Amino acid sequence: MKENLLVKEQFNKQADNFNEWSITRDEKILQSLYDFWDIQKNDRLLDVACGTGAFAVYAGQRTRAVQGVDISENMINIAIHNAKRQQLKNVSFLCSDVEKLPFESKSFESVISKAAFHHMKNYRRVFREMVRCCKQQGRICLHDVVKYGEKTPDDFFEELERQIDISHQVSLSKQQIIDLYHENNIKVLRLFESTPELDFTDYLHHAVQTANAAEKIGQLVKTGSQNREIAAWLATRNNTLFWKRKILTIVGQK
Repeated sequence: MKENLLVKEQFNKQADNFNEWSITRDEKILQSLYDFWDIQKNDRLLDVACGTGAFAVYAGQRTRAVQGVDISENMINIAIHNAKRQQLKNVSFLCSDVEKLPFESKSFESVISKAAFHHMKNYRRVFREMVRCCKQQGRICLHDVVKYGEKTPDDFFEELERQIDISHQVSLSKQQIIDLYHENNIKVLRLFESTPELDFTDYLHHAVQTANAAEKIGQLVKTGSQNREIAAWLATRNNTLFWKRKILTIVGQK
């Protein structure tokens, strides 16, 4: 599909940037997710849209076996390198479209996806595949940015996200993600809402933009800072711009 090709091409371009991003490498975030999702040491874990494998490598040092899958060859190549550097023989990676996962049904105790669903046009199809690959009584876990719940900031920041990363599709709402669980008969065990402040320049550099997009980003930030509803989600300290981004982390049981 056209959207999937766009995601693949974009992440092939920005794989190195993504791998070096401070958020990707933040072990406190990786640990908090591992603990919140209650991943067990005997689990076989499937990491869907795994990127450069940061979570898979982290989990691989603590659980039985981890399989990562991503549409980007460059992301997967970096992930393989990262696992080899840690000498992890229980972690493997595969390049594949996540809308049709190349794994047998009910193969994994934990199936997770971190910071990826906003890149997926057909996110319902991906979620159904995650459920299919999960064992009965296993866990389905998501972590992603979500909508603010107000039209003005939602419209503004969705456009900003698309300029920052052309492969951005849409930020789902909290309710849309909960509905995904209910529609697939997955019991929601717990969820956590957070609003971290992201260094805006650091966030920009995790992706790759054209010169035209960079110019539009500057214009958007200038315009947004003059709007009360939008400016409420921006902050400047010591000449550094921060962006307050709403995030939802959720775990359910099949």
